[in-house]
Amino acid sequence: MDQDDGLHHPAVDLAASDPACPTPTSRTSLQKVCALITTFNEFKRRLVVEIGFGGMLRLPAITRLNLKFSAWIMSMVDGPNRCIKLSQDRSIKFWPEDIHKVFGIPCGTIGIHSPEYQQAE
Repeated sequence: MDQDDGLHHPAVDLAASDPACPTPTSRTSLQKVCALITTFNEFKRRLVVEIGFGGMLRLPAITRLNLKFSAWIMSMVDGPNRCIKLSQDRSIKFWPEDIHKVFGIPCGTIGIHSPEYQQAE
């Protein structure tokens, strides 16, 4: 991978500014998830859709991420207020439905129970 393309940042030292913030160091997790998803048969895909995670089946196999930008944008997220703080007086609000639309993560009231819970019924 070309080190000078501005996209490769092996580590962003966020720990210097916030010790609780992990340092992003790897791009392989998304690739591993995408590789795993491609092995799912129709039954497994249907189960994923049924529990509301169908968006995960459409994850793009991105091979290059700008880790510094990703870390910066996540550091700007104000979770309790559901917004991205651009400056002291400017922010972009987001709602659970936005997260659902972008990532396919459920935001409704679908119950997900463990196998032990289902056996007890």
